[in-house]
Amino acid sequence: MVTKKTLLVAIMLTFCLTSILFMIRTTRSNPSGIGEYDPWIDSNDDGTIDIFDAIMLSNRYATTGTPINKTELLLELQARIDSLNATNLELQSSIDDLNASLTSQINTLTTQMVTLNATIATLESRIATLESPGIMKAPAYDSGWLDISPGQNLWLQHNLNTDPAKQFIYILGDGGAMVNQICLGSDYFYTGENVGRQGLFVWGMNPMNMAVTRCLQDPYWDQVRVQIWIIQ
Repeated sequence: MVTKKTLLVAIMLTFCLTSILFMIRTTRSNPSGIGEYDPWIDSNDDGTIDIFDAIMLSNRYATTGTPINKTELLLELQARIDSLNATNLELQSSIDDLNASLTSQINTLTTQMVTLNATIATLESRIATLESPGIMKAPAYDSGWLDISPGQNLWLQHNLNTDPAKQFIYILGDGGAMVNQICLGSDYFYTGENVGRQGLFVWGMNPMNMAVTRCLQDPYWDQVRVQIWIIQ
């Protein structure tokens, strides 16, 4: 009776003889004596097709199962790689668009920040002008309320010893009914064929004093008050 071990040895010997005959035939047809390497036959993936690959094949001789379409697997793998590459390109495009959008927004914010800083600098300059000494502080000179008659010239000795171009002068009048600045600088009015002049005007300004004059026909400036700030 033939045992399983005897049968297996016979099969292996048959396979080896077949392999030797195949190698002899290949050697005759190929001057180099070695056929072209086929990775699909290299069962243990060691880079060499040898007896170990034959043994692995003999161990699985006569087994059955579902065959694998290697070409289809390669095509599917390539399709997945192409899909991943396309997805990567889409992601890179989205990243580029996002970077461009962020750059544009940063440039816009930078421009707005420059404009805002310039506005702040202007406001700080104006505040410094007002505060040094500025109208936010008490005036350097205040005449208080002074009576003045129609047609009168009133000299005010402020003694500030400052160039009039650096003096900020503020004038108020009181006609008995209300504090006003009516016709400050004076103004002409007409009654029929007659011409009159009303209001109050300033003249004779110098580093030490100044003068105000109430017009002869003025009804509004019974009193006058002059305040002066020095602008640096």
